[in-house]
Amino acid sequence: MAASIPVSTSSSQSATGAAPQVAAVCVAGMHRSGTSMITRLLHVCGLHLGDEDQMLGPQADNPRGFWENRQFVLLNDAILSYLGGGWDLPPVISDPEQTWQQVLALFGDEAADLVAGMPADRTWGWKDPRTSLTLPFWYRLLPGLHTVVCVRHPRAVAASLQRRNGTSLPYGRNLWLQYHRRLQQAVQGRPHIVTHYESFFTDPEVELNRLLAWLGWSADRERVARACATIDASLRHCRGRSVHLPGGAGADHLRDTYAELCREAGPVHAVVRSGQGSRKYQASLVMLTHNALPFTRQCVASILAHTRPPYELICVDNGSTDGTPAYLASLANQHRQITLLAGQHNLGFAGGNNRGLAIARGHHVVLINNDIVVTPGWLERLQDCSEQADNIGIVGPMTNNISGPQQLPRVGYNTRTLEGLDAFACAQAARCEGIARPYWRAVGFCMLIKREVVDVIGGLDERFERGNFEDDDFCLRALLAGYETWLAADCFVHHHGSQSFIAAGVDRSSCLQANWTIFKQKWGIPASVPYGASYDLTPHLERLRGMDLIYQPLPGGAKSSLTAAAETLWRAGKKEVAIAHLTRVLRIHGAERQAVWQLGQYLHELGHLDKATRLYTGYLLRHPHDESMQQILNFWRGDQASPSASRLSSSRA
Repeated sequence: MAASIPVSTSSSQSATGAAPQVAAVCVAGMHRSGTSMITRLLHVCGLHLGDEDQMLGPQADNPRGFWENRQFVLLNDAILSYLGGGWDLPPVISDPEQTWQQVLALFGDEAADLVAGMPADRTWGWKDPRTSLTLPFWYRLLPGLHTVVCVRHPRAVAASLQRRNGTSLPYGRNLWLQYHRRLQQAVQGRPHIVTHYESFFTDPEVELNRLLAWLGWSADRERVARACATIDASLRHCRGRSVHLPGGAGADHLRDTYAELCREAGPVHAVVRSGQGSRKYQASLVMLTHNALPFTRQCVASILAHTRPPYELICVDNGSTDGTPAYLASLANQHRQITLLAGQHNLGFAGGNNRGLAIARGHHVVLINNDIVVTPGWLERLQDCSEQADNIGIVGPMTNNISGPQQLPRVGYNTRTLEGLDAFACAQAARCEGIARPYWRAVGFCMLIKREVVDVIGGLDERFERGNFEDDDFCLRALLAGYETWLAADCFVHHHGSQSFIAAGVDRSSCLQANWTIFKQKWGIPASVPYGASYDLTPHLERLRGMDLIYQPLPGGAKSSLTAAAETLWRAGKKEVAIAHLTRVLRIHGAERQAVWQLGQYLHELGHLDKATRLYTGYLLRHPHDESMQQILNFWRGDQASPSASRLSSSRA
């Protein structure tokens, strides 16, 4: 049996240029929690992981590589198998002390030989999520081992496992809980640091420097910047938020464990948790009203009762005469997050909603009719669906009364009295948790839109006036701009249906036919196609792409907002997403000067000098008198000294 191996401070220089304070490091945490990314960052900064031929190569589910030493993985697998488990089935251990002494007797010599092959003059380590389950063995072998605990939201981990392995969401959350509870027990009283996956998409350099300081390494700024440039936000497919963890068996343990880990995750994640440095409101709810006061009261009551994330409610009244403006004004006086935009005239569905969109401040904007009734967890579920991928721009819920696939064939509650509505919605959420699918449109009775979509394509097209087809039109414009629409099966919202039309005495059928004619003219559909008939627009989409078709300005809006979203994304560490956003802007709006300037600066900062140079060169061919852009281009080419910061800016000289 191998004796424990002393792990002490080495006097040699690490690759960062500072004397290492730690000899051995292990990176642990649940699978799909960013352990590979974090290990890669540490490796770039000097952590030795083994010879190249010992490393596992990249695969489809981890294209940047696993950064795992094959020998450590095989040994952990053998230990878990001996204990009657595996990576996906944590073994039951009734007598930990006796069990781990037996494991040390059986596998200690093999592990000692593996450790002996590591350098004695620099910090070395390994990454393997399985170590979360075998740490007591490694601590017996390496008493001075330091552990990096990688944390990611359990909902995001479960969704990522589901994508890769086809496992259920409850299974993924339970596995997350088992991994982290065992990790917490193992690292208690031992050198460890907790880092959160999201911190590396918020302020990666600060978080990486925190890890390096814990290791006793002085930060080489160039090396840290080079490491952080390898972070690829496009691979961050599944996300979650601490405000929304499901109920059910073990839910309290899950929430408590995650909250405890988040509290240890450092100052960057503390900013993420508190919402500082981001928008005050996660969501802006824009509710359009025109009479139908009883339904408005019911809608607002459900929002106040069932909406947990920070939100603002923007009430846009389209000239109501039934006491609605007075009721909404009273609400605005009582609740700081409620704003009233009262109007003397009916601006229609598109015009009224655009007034609200123009002042909305949330990361998500949700258009809601005043004749809906929301249910527990409704907003979180729409948000969760939208954050599963960067190209999901619009999300709609399921309901009882609407056209298309959002209407459930049967509902288990009284649709007149709404008795049993909340219970039905919760059962629907549990039955369909995490299930969503893409569709070409979501109906505007309740439609969540990412802020960046509004920044890129503007608001609703007001040529549709009273209502109908402006939501279809908006979804198609978003699709042309690169954003998909999804329907969240686990979110249910009741819809009374057409109450504002009824209150206004509008013939909905004639309005629908009139707007169908407008929609056909705009999108090139033959006039002979009747309402309700299917028609494939796909062959026409590329031909239809263009600024006049896609962008609809908001009241008082300017195109400066087109680049503001990219700046927000860039500062949040979503650098590849920011570049993709600006690329969309240029594709839709042509050579918009601010977007060209910003994209060139971002490309240059990430080391894509050729792309940045080509971008500016192309712009200058059309705008040869832009002195600022010409000057920075000359500098990149080496034709002149560095331009003066006081003379050079993103505006024209």
